[in-house]
Amino acid sequence: MPLLRTAAGVLAALRLIGERATGDTAGTASVAQSVQAVSTGTETAGRQAFEDAAERVRDTAKWILASFGAIGAALIVGIQFSDIGTLTGTRLATALLALSIAFLGIVVAIRAVSALLLPTSLTMTGLLQPRGSVIVSRLEESRELLHPYTSVAEIDQAFTAAYSRVTSAERAWKASPNKVTQGELTEAREHLEAVRRTGRQALLWARHFSIELAFARLVNRRVLPALTLALIGLVLFVFAIKQPAPSPSLQLRDASLQNAVLAGSQMRQADLTRADLRGARLEHVDLSGASLEEANLSGATFVGTNLRAATLVGANVDGTSWQSTTCPDGVLSDDVGGSCAAHLVP
Repeated sequence: MPLLRTAAGVLAALRLIGERATGDTAGTASVAQSVQAVSTGTETAGRQAFEDAAERVRDTAKWILASFGAIGAALIVGIQFSDIGTLTGTRLATALLALSIAFLGIVVAIRAVSALLLPTSLTMTGLLQPRGSVIVSRLEESRELLHPYTSVAEIDQAFTAAYSRVTSAERAWKASPNKVTQGELTEAREHLEAVRRTGRQALLWARHFSIELAFARLVNRRVLPALTLALIGLVLFVFAIKQPAPSPSLQLRDASLQNAVLAGSQMRQADLTRADLRGARLEHVDLSGASLEEANLSGATFVGTNLRAATLVGANVDGTSWQSTTCPDGVLSDDVGGSCAAHLVP
């Protein structure tokens, strides 16, 4: 069945997504390089290394996004829309609901991954807000990331104090420009720049942790549940459209079924060649693909019966009643004058 092959393809795609995500989110080498670069004074190179690591995570998100699109396309290609037309009642409603669930899961997954592609912006003030507590905790677990300080709050306080010191030194130098006030101003500015450098390093780490946490949260809380939802919808759809295979022993060739009443029977591809069905009443019987060659259907009544792709060559349909019946060529009898007499060829 094409849908089963599609489901297998979806599972294979999910496995590849997992491998890709696992392989690309670590970024350990680049992060290590960035720390070394910042600590040795090459801050531009350090920032670039962090940006490269973040870009690789976003590249992974783009790859996953493309994979979701491919999965959605595979679902569309694999869906047996022709079989939907053979369903009625509860099974039709179940199939449509299952399709809606499957595509909803894909859409939710795509929207979730798209959020990761948006640029992120962090400030020291933002880190000190409650929503930044997780990132701050990770920063403070590794004190060397904040050296010579021990917490983000301490860096913020040091910056405030250093800025005030520079402001005071500038006022003193303007009031009395001499070597002493000039030296104090230079020293204050150098101290402020050192605090800024440490703060920028902390923010680089914070951005890295933010993307890393967002990716993990995205996969665990939204992507995997959404894809699970899509697979549930796919499985439900398969069960909804799956028709029971006709019994190998269902051979009704030359059978006498005159005035018989058949309701809800599954007789797909049954052999009713030359069967006598005069005056029989068939309600919601599935005779799709069945052979009714040279059968005697005179006076028979079909109600909601499925005759799609059935063979009626040489059949006697004099006085046959066709009510809401799917004709062999796929049209509904009610749409063509209430009779399948002119639509007996698949």
